Amino acid sequence: MSIQLFREYIEVCHDGNQAKAALALDVSRSTVNKILAGTRGITPDLAEKIEKDSGGRYSRVPLIWPDESE
Repeated sequence: MSIQLFREYIEVCHDGNQAKAALALDVSRSTVNKILAGTRGITPDLAEKIEKDSGGRYSRVPLIWPDESE
């Protein structure tokens, strides 16, 4: 679930551009790629950045604890 939310965040907030999302979140493009591939998780710090960058549209809670959002 958190990967789907992350993918949606990139699509909605950054027109699907992973490089723009990485820049906005102050992470590398490699980090964005690894999260989308499922080889790296979303840290609480990153989830907070996503929530802030999206103006609250994507809450950090389901990004960190996807089971609690279902």
